[in-house]
Amino acid sequence: MSFDFCSFHFHKVILMSTNGGITKQEEIKVVDLLNSHDWSSTCLGSLNSWEPSFRNIVNLFFHSKFPTAIFCGPDLIYIYNQAHVPYLKSKLPSVFGRPFSETHPSILAM
Repeated sequence: MSFDFCSFHFHKVILMSTNGGITKQEEIKVVDLLNSHDWSSTCLGSLNSWEPSFRNIVNLFFHSKFPTAIFCGPDLIYIYNQAHVPYLKSKLPSVFGRPFSETHPSILAM
C-alpha cells in the first residue's frame, strides 16, 4: 500500500541536460519517488509498516513549499520534498531513500 500524495498539487521539476546537441527534458516528482521506492529494503521498512506519526510527519513536509529534508532511522535514510529538489543538482533522483553514508560521503570523510 502506498500513500495517496497524488491528490495534492506538486510543483513540477524540469531538468535540462544537453547530450550531443540534443536537449532532453525530464520531469521528476518526488511523490513518484516515494511511492515507487523499495522501502522494505531500508531500515524504515515498507510504507504500510511506518508508524502513523512518522507518516504524518512525511505527509506534512511533503505538502510544504519550504525546502525540507529529513534523515530517518539508524541508517539516516534521506527523504526530501519537492521544494528541496533544486538543491540536489546532479544527485537527483539517486539520493532519495538512500542512507546518509551514501548520499553525503564527503561529510563523513571530515
